[in-house]
Amino acid sequence: MNKLLIFKIITVVLLSVMAISASGQNNTLYNMNRIPQANMLNPAIQHPCNTYVEFPALGSVDFSLSNNAISFEDAIFVNPQQNDSLYFNLDGVENSLKDNNYIRAQLQYSIFGFGFRKKNWYFTFNLSQKLDTRFSFTKDLITIYKGNWQYDQSHPEYGTSREWDLSSLGVNATSYTEIAFGASKKIDNQLTVGARAKILLGNSAVETQSSDIKVTTSGTFPHQVTLSGNYEVNLTAPFMEVHTDENNHVDSIITNDELSVSDYIINGAGFGFDLGAIYKISERFAVSASILDIGFIRWNDNTYNFKTEGEYSYDLVDISEYLNFYELETFQEIGDSLDVIFSPTNSSNNFTTWLIPKIHLGGNFYVSNFFDVGLLSRFEIFDKAIHPSLTLSSNLRFWKSWAVTLSYSMMENSYNNIGAGISMKVGPMQLYFVHDNMLGAPIYPTATKNLNFRFGINLLFGCSKKVLDLPSILDYSF
Repeated sequence: MNKLLIFKIITVVLLSVMAISASGQNNTLYNMNRIPQANMLNPAIQHPCNTYVEFPALGSVDFSLSNNAISFEDAIFVNPQQNDSLYFNLDGVENSLKDNNYIRAQLQYSIFGFGFRKKNWYFTFNLSQKLDTRFSFTKDLITIYKGNWQYDQSHPEYGTSREWDLSSLGVNATSYTEIAFGASKKIDNQLTVGARAKILLGNSAVETQSSDIKVTTSGTFPHQVTLSGNYEVNLTAPFMEVHTDENNHVDSIITNDELSVSDYIINGAGFGFDLGAIYKISERFAVSASILDIGFIRWNDNTYNFKTEGEYSYDLVDISEYLNFYELETFQEIGDSLDVIFSPTNSSNNFTTWLIPKIHLGGNFYVSNFFDVGLLSRFEIFDKAIHPSLTLSSNLRFWKSWAVTLSYSMMENSYNNIGAGISMKVGPMQLYFVHDNMLGAPIYPTATKNLNFRFGINLLFGCSKKVLDLPSILDYSF
């Protein structure tokens, strides 16, 4: 195993994600109740206007990129003798990684939505498209480049075999259409509750069902490398066809270009729900909570279940010798052996994927009718772990439904997230833009680990001055 080859592979991967966020979220939006889409984070939130209509396809566009460990400055440094030269810092990457890491991308956009008030009730409808992708890996995927084959007899680990655990290596991605029906009710002057039911139409998915991969190197010369494990992936892909041999091993995969739109829209179906509540403790203080995306999709069309397992060992070679003399037969032999031993089998069984649950716990102190300070804790649950964040925000409402929010967030291993949000109303039209790291990214671009934004256009009706001057939904009375 050659360090130069691994270096090049890792460089390509890291440079592709270096500007990606630590945990793309929408914490700033949560306390901007002048924006109807705040209801997406807590279904108990009622917009102050009697009716809103999302501008078709532009009511809400939400995009975020995520990784929980690496910033640009962790991996790239400038040579002090040559300021125009950049160098890849593999040790910096290794030091910044956690035992388990992820790279994540999310895109959500609203196709159409609206909401309206009926006495103490507020009803909402939304049709949206959502995409969530995640690549997970262990720190050993990077540290394996060090190996133990260069240890001499004076090294304390000389003669000891070493194992690298790559078991969390996996890809998970889901694309689906969501049809959501929500309702919020003011129970009394203190309590407001809300719920949202969601019909989920699955488009396509990749799910790593199980991943148990290990690489072991012997401690003495000649060094031997052993790759072992099993790997299972479920896939829904209407655009491809898989052909197998008589033993059900994958023989070929071809793309299918003769597909209609309906082939992509529904390949699975499921159900989800959101719950929320807001409770007014006093005239100045309120608490809130929500739990989102409790649900699943059952995939039953164009499904594939790939499974591979095996073990393969080979003697370590100096790759430079083969590259210098163009003698690549050894690598061809290794590739052929891996192809035979780890040849995947395929079946076409239905499978189920689950949404990523999200929990919000918030509190607000109302300094006046126009200004409050909020504290929000957010938790996402995936990869068998809880991923927390904490946001402090100041929220100002003024002049005909205009609002400005500034926030500071501590997300996973990222502490320079200064966010901002603004909503502007001109006539019935409202424009808004929200970013959890709007100020941090431009000021510290090489250190930032957070990049996400949401923007949209709404039409608002029935916005009386009496309602707009009130500080929270708990005070609205009609």
